[in-house]
Amino acid sequence: MKLRYYIVLLSALFIYSCKSDSPVESDPPPAPSDFIKIITIDSANIKFEVWSATANNLVYGYNSIGFKVFVDNQPKNTGYVKFFPKMYHWLGSPMHSSPVSPSYLYNSEKELFIGYTSFLMPSDSTSFWIGSFNYNNEVSIDSASIVVIPYSFGKFTSFTDQVAGYFYIITLVNPYVPVQGPNIFQCLLHRTNDDIHYEEIVGAEMFIKPWMEAMGHGSSGNVNPVYIGGGIYQGKANFTMAGLWAVYDSIRYQSRFITPTPPPRFLFNVQ
Repeated sequence: MKLRYYIVLLSALFIYSCKSDSPVESDPPPAPSDFIKIITIDSANIKFEVWSATANNLVYGYNSIGFKVFVDNQPKNTGYVKFFPKMYHWLGSPMHSSPVSPSYLYNSEKELFIGYTSFLMPSDSTSFWIGSFNYNNEVSIDSASIVVIPYSFGKFTSFTDQVAGYFYIITLVNPYVPVQGPNIFQCLLHRTNDDIHYEEIVGAEMFIKPWMEAMGHGSSGNVNPVYIGGGIYQGKANFTMAGLWAVYDSIRYQSRFITPTPPPRFLFNVQ
């Protein structure tokens, strides 16, 4: 493992991802109702448009994004797009990345190459993101500047598999605004050993446990998340009353539990 890269990642998660252990805000997220164009990256005869169904910008945390690709002003609708974000904390610093879709595949209904990106840090006065965009291994634009803004709804939690040494990141996809009763619970799971390459884990078993510490009880009617595609695990978390709830996520992968005790958790302020 490259220790200096790992220290950068752990510092980033301490500064920003520690927010994942704070309540999710009750205000609705400023998300568009459908994909909207937020960035255009072009060079010579190649153009990549970045569209988002999450917010009006690229944001800290989970982003549902799509790409449109034009070569010689002609739109592309076959194959795939690959996107690789790189963060530098100062000129010449070590680089780290973030979890992204392995490939962004074309959706004919949306007319976009669709996937996700989970930015581990926002841009700031000294730290900056650079994006590399590739279509079908035929054309590409490298080292394009992109801006990632802070986003109060972006939530991560993380843990280290002490046996294999991998660092795991769980990204919250849903709910941003939890309510009393059953809530769709969605998350992504990735692992890395260098904080540059993130492997999307699709074969894990998840066991969630909502728990209300103040009242000393959990809830019934929960559904453990299962993999549904697109990197997403989906289940249900039942919050039976208003207040602060933790959702613990124990994960079994490759025939053993990889999470520590107690397992990683998200906190939700249920109204």
